[in-house]
Amino acid sequence: MSSASSGTSKGTLCLGLYGTGRLATAMLRSLRGSCQLHLRARDLVARDRLAAEFGVQPWEAGASPDLDLVYFAVADAAVPELGLQLDAELPEATAFVHASGAWGPELFGDLPRRLGQLHPLRSLQAGARLQGTRFVARAPGELAPVLETLVAQLGGSLRLLQQLDTALYHAAAAMLANGVTALFAEALELFQRASGGELTQEDAHGLLQTVCEGLAERSPEAVLTGPVRRADLGVVERHLAALGEGEAAALYRQLSLSLVRLAARAGSDAEPLRRIAERLRQD
Repeated sequence: MSSASSGTSKGTLCLGLYGTGRLATAMLRSLRGSCQLHLRARDLVARDRLAAEFGVQPWEAGASPDLDLVYFAVADAAVPELGLQLDAELPEATAFVHASGAWGPELFGDLPRRLGQLHPLRSLQAGARLQGTRFVARAPGELAPVLETLVAQLGGSLRLLQQLDTALYHAAAAMLANGVTALFAEALELFQRASGGELTQEDAHGLLQTVCEGLAERSPEAVLTGPVRRADLGVVERHLAALGEGEAAALYRQLSLSLVRLAARAGSDAEPLRRIAERLRQD
């Protein structure tokens, strides 16, 4: 059995990958030739197709390949059952790590082996590679060298945390990634209504990109601009009148109340902000 120390000292890894979805495919795409990799999945057709495409070894049920680590890139609900199944097949020296952001190592239950969580903190699109990805991990210290090797071979960076409220962490990740996507869709619809369709997704994306560029270098308080930051109640009133009633107006009010709190931390005048907040709370 390849030990964690021997695998990492050579800069190589004997990896078992369970799954054929978007994350598993991105890992295969990113790991090409950098480690010994065995691919397993319930969907044998998809497994064999990916194994042939990326030149890796299909891992048959009941086989016991010489692995440092099995990475479960599957739905959260499947992890406990699959962990039990593979626990009966593989020696205890093989570590089990799952990709869930919402659960820590406890998702495996009390299996008698090293257990961990390794979550890619990114939005995974079709065709993605994992180079540059930040991975958030929970695992015992002795598993750290193995995770460091895997993440390095993926071209990413590792944040190995001592403690993590996984439900809160994943809620924050979903709010940021999925929430921004939903907000973008709402704002794009308003752009198109306002311009008779002349303003496009490209225009909206250009605006969002400038905000993200600012946040890459400065705090949210320093990046914040606009009428709430300036405590301009008149412009906020115009926005509310244009939006009228409905979901977009409700979303604007809720987000603007968050902006009031952010603007206060940024140093905007308290009394004008209080009047804006009062107006936003009116029906």
